[in-house]
Amino acid sequence: MHEWQVAFATGSSSPTVTEDDALAAKACLRQGIVCGGAAWDDPAVDWSRFDAVVLRSTWNYYMKLAEFLQWYRVCSDKCLVFNPVDLVFWNSDKRYLLRLAEAGFDVPRTVIVSNRDATKLSELLRTHRWRAAVIKPSVSANAFETALVTWDSIDAAEAQLERMLLNGDVLLQEFMEEIRGDGEMSLMFFNGIFSHAVLKSPTANEFRVQEHAGGSALAANPSAAVISSASSILRHVSAAAPLYARVDGIVTNDRFVLMELELIEPDLFFRHSRPSADTFARELAGRLQNRRA
Repeated sequence: MHEWQVAFATGSSSPTVTEDDALAAKACLRQGIVCGGAAWDDPAVDWSRFDAVVLRSTWNYYMKLAEFLQWYRVCSDKCLVFNPVDLVFWNSDKRYLLRLAEAGFDVPRTVIVSNRDATKLSELLRTHRWRAAVIKPSVSANAFETALVTWDSIDAAEAQLERMLLNGDVLLQEFMEEIRGDGEMSLMFFNGIFSHAVLKSPTANEFRVQEHAGGSALAANPSAAVISSASSILRHVSAAAPLYARVDGIVTNDRFVLMELELIEPDLFFRHSRPSADTFARELAGRLQNRRA
């Protein structure tokens, strides 16, 4: 069996491989792939010694986006990278949601707010007739600076928005109440093929589903229609299926509404479907074999 050296790219803020990704690393070893963590922003790492680099827990990338994208482009000249450079660049700014909405996919109603705009949040809520909305930086991850805007919190939200705009543009999205009721579903795909799903739910008096905000996740069985909707989004984004993808969304009125398309550093929830780690490892091995051939 071949032995490949593969880096699971992490970041200086969390340099070790996560417990969940360790399941994938163990499965990869059975395919002759030796995986270890390496921080993307560690200048001491020689990326050319790896056969491939797989973006995993690069959770600080959005704090240094230009540097991260430059590193990734250079890295792609030295070895295989997953996911492809063009997809990572495209996915690094949440404006992609607007492009997918323009293409006809169901996405929460979204507008971009820039520091050139003088419009207040209160005016935007009235204009769009939204009872509540969510603000988040257009470049961010893991619910960084994501806040729920209601009429009761409008003054604090206005102040937060002013601070956020100093660092870049902000997305304002209509708040989807289904998040609190039914939760948000994450569907994992490897090589464009559905693998498994989890249902993420916020804790009481929260709207964020991330674990650091008290959210929880359980294995889920999405309907064939939901899987088909998520698959169609992936096919639209790229003719060549990415090694991995996570499609997050809610189901409302029998429609799958896309919340996020995660192609850079998503938690892939291997812990909720142990066979999925082997699926991931086989797909990675196949791509390494094709490169060697």
